[in-house]
Amino acid sequence: MIRVSEDIRRFYHDVSEFYKERFSLELHEILDIEYYTPTSLDVSDYHSHDEYWQLWYVLDGTAQVNIAGIVLDATPGDIFLIKPGTCHTIHTYARTTCHMFDVKAVLTRLDGMGHHLKGGDHIRLHDGSGEAQFLVKGILNEIAAKRSAWKSVVENQVTELFIWVVRKVHERNQVLSARTGRIGFHSAVCAQVIEYLEGRYHEDLKLSDVAEHVHLSPSYLSGVFKKVTGRTVIEYLTKLRLERAKHLLMYSELEVSEIAAAVGYRNHSYFDRVFRSKLDISPSDYRATGHEVNRSIE
Repeated sequence: MIRVSEDIRRFYHDVSEFYKERFSLELHEILDIEYYTPTSLDVSDYHSHDEYWQLWYVLDGTAQVNIAGIVLDATPGDIFLIKPGTCHTIHTYARTTCHMFDVKAVLTRLDGMGHHLKGGDHIRLHDGSGEAQFLVKGILNEIAAKRSAWKSVVENQVTELFIWVVRKVHERNQVLSARTGRIGFHSAVCAQVIEYLEGRYHEDLKLSDVAEHVHLSPSYLSGVFKKVTGRTVIEYLTKLRLERAKHLLMYSELEVSEIAAAVGYRNHSYFDRVFRSKLDISPSDYRATGHEVNRSIE
């Protein structure tokens, strides 16, 4: 059973009333997919869609997605909106299942909101509040029940899901802008850095590599990034790596040494020390108790 809070009910009503006349789409396809690879890493075809926007919502499990050459972990609550013409694929780990909601649609009107979706090949969000999950579950329930006019209802619900993504992108941009005086430049730099780190956290990265990518000196980049995000570049990279490691420990059967390498630590012992220092528990013990503990990375 899905429990719906009053806040989410109000959110649902606000979306319907305020945005529906300004945003419309033509629904192409909806899939409820469960990927599973018994023995080795599976790679689906690397492909693109010239007309369709594709939205992925990870319901359960874990996988890797490759979007325009950027490799990202996909974990429960992650949302990916892939723009038309962008090449992408999905990888699943050995003996690992990933349950994903997949919808393709042509966006036919974006009055007053299209600028939020400009730039880059994709948009990535995390549904920490459960608002998007509520919408996804509603769509799947409507499809399963097939009551009268269900196709029209589903199209409206998918529209609301896309609108939720646009709103969250707008809110995220506002937060980044509010935390710096040089709004456009600083926010753009930090967005580039975060995208770079998320796509390459598994590599042996140094601050100088990141600074070179955005054409700034390491010291200047460090000051800008900390002012906007509250963390240094290396602190952000460490947090990103350990969050990915936590998910792999819980949702995959990879060895701890394999997980260390997958998140950018070539030295297993060093990975163990960093993990312990940030979470006060070893990777092996976290795996054994991971579903029962909730340890945040500072």
